[in-house]
Amino acid sequence: MSVYSYLGPAGTFTEAALIPLLKPEDKSVPAVNVTAALDAVRSGTADYAIVHIENSVEGVVARTLDELASGEPLLIIGESILSVSFALMVKPGVKISEIKRLATHPHAEAQCREYIAKNIPGAEVIMTASTAAGAEAVAKGDETVSRIGADKREDDYVVLISLVAVYCRHDNLREWSRVELPSDGAFGIYSPIICPSDH
Repeated sequence: MSVYSYLGPAGTFTEAALIPLLKPEDKSVPAVNVTAALDAVRSGTADYAIVHIENSVEGVVARTLDELASGEPLLIIGESILSVSFALMVKPGVKISEIKRLATHPHAEAQCREYIAKNIPGAEVIMTASTAAGAEAVAKGDETVSRIGADKREDDYVVLISLVAVYCRHDNLREWSRVELPSDGAFGIYSPIICPSDH
C-alpha cells in the first residue's frame, strides 16, 4: 500500500490527476496546500505527493517550483497530463448579474480572465487554495458568491450549486509531477532545472 498526498479538498484537479495512479489498496490524503503535500513526503507520512507543476495557458506553478527548490530534496519520478475545463457555478436560482464575488484558484482565474471580464466584470475575485475550496466557499457562503472550477457536478460541494455557464479552452493542458524522497544513489526520471537565488 502506498500513501499519496495531494492538494485538497476532494474534487480538485490534482485529485483527478492522482486517481489513475492509485491501486485499490493505496490511500490518498488531501493537503491544505502544495507545501503541506510535499512536507508529508519529507516527513514520511506519505510515500508520494502529486503536485501541479505547469499548465499550457498560464505557465509554471511558481509555488510548486519554490517548494521543490527549498527543504529536503525530492525526486520527480513521473508525470500526469490532463486537459481541463472550467465551469462557473452558483447556488440554485442565482443569475450571473447577481454575482458579487468569485472564489477560485489563481491559475483558474488567470485562465478564465477573458470570460470573467466579459460576463461578470464587477465581481470581486477571491483567491482560494484550490478550485474545490472555491466550491466549498460557495456551498457555505451567501448567494452572491460564485466559483470557477472543475466542470463536474459530482464533487462533494456542487450538489448545493447550479451550473450557470461553462468556460472551456481546448488547449488547456495541465501537468502534475509525482515526487518521492530519494533513495541512495537515486535520480529522477524528470529533471526541471530550478536555480534558487539570494535575490
